[in-house]
Amino acid sequence: MEDAESRSHLAVDFLKTQGASVVGISTRETLAGGPPSTHLEYVLPDAQSAVTFAVPFDQEKIEPYLSKQDHGGHQDDNTRTSVFVTGLAVSLASYWQQQGIPSFGCMSNAQYRADTPHGMFDFMPDISHRYLAMPPNRKINFTCGNCQLICHPDRDVFAFAQCSPSGSEMT
Repeated sequence: MEDAESRSHLAVDFLKTQGASVVGISTRETLAGGPPSTHLEYVLPDAQSAVTFAVPFDQEKIEPYLSKQDHGGHQDDNTRTSVFVTGLAVSLASYWQQQGIPSFGCMSNAQYRADTPHGMFDFMPDISHRYLAMPPNRKINFTCGNCQLICHPDRDVFAFAQCSPSGSEMT
């Protein structure tokens, strides 16, 4: 079985090879004090860390979408990219599961908590991929709830897999 550092390197290498523009590892310590959507134990009780990554949308489809010329092009790309990153998260988690390491690959941007007053209609994510993507101890600029320091949420799709690798830097 691999050690935590080897798992971290494997995760970063695998995800970047598959097209991730940024990959990072958050730990319970780096997420301490965050909102409920940063609590890793919600989706995996003994989780110590999470691997978060972003895959960019097709940049040529964004301007026509924003200028209201072509809604369908970006919407199709958004769907394909979201399914792709969810698959990457599940693949990485499955790899670790097969090594006996409890892991969970989260769905990209479409899973909501049931334990809120209005359930899924409160639109509170099980885990906020964007909050996990923020580096610790740095000033974060928010626009419409999105972090824009290291990634561009309007141009990237976030997902993550969690298990027990250590570290906390985005690369």
